[in-house]
Amino acid sequence: MKKSWEVLLFGMFVIAAFAFPVQAQEKEPIKIGAVYTFTGAMAFLNEGIVDGHMLAIDEINKSGGLFGRKIEIIKRDDAGKADLATRYSRELIMREKVDFIVGGYGTIQAMALSAVARDFKKPIFIFGGHSTRVTTEDWSPYHFRYAITTSAEGKTLAKIIAEEYLKGISDPKVYYETWDFEFGRDVHRYFIPSIKEYVPNVKLYEGWPRVGETDYSPYIAQILAYKPHVLAHVIFAGGAVANLKQCAQMGVFKNTKMASACVVASNEYREVLKDAIPLGSWSWCYDDESYPGNEEQKEFYERYRKWKGTTKRVVPSHVWPAYNMIKLWEAAARKAGTIESEAVCKAMEGIKIDTYNGPVWIRDFDHQVVSGHIWGPLVKKPGSDEIILDPEKTRYVPVEPYLFTKEEWHAARKAAGIE
Repeated sequence: MKKSWEVLLFGMFVIAAFAFPVQAQEKEPIKIGAVYTFTGAMAFLNEGIVDGHMLAIDEINKSGGLFGRKIEIIKRDDAGKADLATRYSRELIMREKVDFIVGGYGTIQAMALSAVARDFKKPIFIFGGHSTRVTTEDWSPYHFRYAITTSAEGKTLAKIIAEEYLKGISDPKVYYETWDFEFGRDVHRYFIPSIKEYVPNVKLYEGWPRVGETDYSPYIAQILAYKPHVLAHVIFAGGAVANLKQCAQMGVFKNTKMASACVVASNEYREVLKDAIPLGSWSWCYDDESYPGNEEQKEFYERYRKWKGTTKRVVPSHVWPAYNMIKLWEAAARKAGTIESEAVCKAMEGIKIDTYNGPVWIRDFDHQVVSGHIWGPLVKKPGSDEIILDPEKTRYVPVEPYLFTKEEWHAARKAAGIE
């Protein structure tokens, strides 16, 4: 009898010994790599993005994880450089064995990540990289893009300038100022024909500072000399901060209005620029309490503040889209029933989630997220020095009307020699 119990006990130990590695393997965390700019001129815009990712991940983990596994995020700082974005995303795939990557705030970093996605056949969700090239010439089945496109930004910028600034002006003049980079050139491609369509007699002037310029006085001198009615502003991150502060100091905004295509309306910019933002300027952001202002949005903001451990009323405008990126990926993984790359990429095509700003989904052919952007003029909050988006004029602009149709998308790829 004793020997029978010994045999049974030995058998149980053998089963446990063989079962343990399988159980341990099943409980290994799902790894998400995050390649963003945490130092340098774009860093202040990236904190809210990572917060949005982390909030979504923490909520998933607290509800039992994904397929019973916790999710962990591994961050890398690309310092705003494409070569580092490439190096770190490759390293995350090969050494850290990540299952999914998010990143790419700037266009050059986005292009770098799209190449890595194609080379390694690993799903990569790009936050920024607004250029239409990211989802046409550089398209692959393995990368997806959240950012509002340059087609939407350029055309909406022209519409806002025409409707809000140039009505009734007999000799309308606009100065287009941008860094000489992919984003600025692509916005220009859509802005120029659009503003000419809205205002056929418009006079256009242009300034193209080099990327990373710190002294804008030669271009500001041109603006002061030309005396345009509107400055169409397409410089972003630390460059926008330096440029707008110098414009304010040299008196540009005494006679010239401004409209920006570079998310200057976001809370991140408002906090840094403060009084350097000319009041009445129009710009856009992904998310703001001015729209839609419903209970779902208020609840999300409270959830974020509690998670962040802050009592600050203002929530970074990049938190909401970054949160949505993780939720879209989670929905795709659950639909696929796995985190295997090919299956997840396929499931992400057409995946949709509901948000307080309405449904957000990924198109099945170019992998572009369909959502919208919030445009409005910046004003002082009544009885306060706080700069807000004017709630009476703020408008939600859906991005879908500005995207390529499927036929136009194929035509653009054929024109680039891709198809």
